[in-house]
Amino acid sequence: MSLTSAESVLRVEKGHADPEELAAVTAVLLARAAAQPAAPARRGRDTAG
Repeated sequence: MSLTSAESVLRVEKGHADPEELAAVTAVLLARAAAQPAAPARRGRDTAG
């Protein structure tokens, strides 16, 4: 079995994770990352310099 890019991103330190378990963890992490609010746009200075 050759390594794909997804397999090289995650590594199980202890035990054995099935592909389905890794997919579930990846889905949760991606959903949490997508739920983060966008960074506010920079408006510049609020007061005169």
